[in-house]
Amino acid sequence: MYRSIVQISMKRITITGNLGKDAECREGQGGHKFVSFSVAYAERDTDAKDEQGNPIKEAQWADCEIYVKPENSAEGIVNLLKKGRFIYVEAYDKVEAWLDKENKPRARVIYRVTNFHPAFRYRIHLEYPGFP
Repeated sequence: MYRSIVQISMKRITITGNLGKDAECREGQGGHKFVSFSVAYAERDTDAKDEQGNPIKEAQWADCEIYVKPENSAEGIVNLLKKGRFIYVEAYDKVEAWLDKENKPRARVIYRVTNFHPAFRYRIHLEYPGFP
């Protein structure tokens, strides 16, 4: 007898970059909290050129969101995520769509964070006596 096995795989995204602004916390229904922040994660060349003829680079931004359960505090996360901090984020994407005031369709991608930690740009090498 054969059993069917269904494996659901979620697209996982890894983002490393600098925070563009301090994290903000908002509260939803039932005391659920959401910590929002944006990460500049890469540069892209544009067709435009500066005065010296060099291509102008443009930052790419990822809007991220961390869900915090009602019984937990978001204060520590908000204090940790400050503008300019280099961060490593694991997330999955969610598309939000709506109609604006002129009844035009709008959409954006939100990255729902599953894991994050402040990252270091450079490997730290500590020298200990007797350790090569």
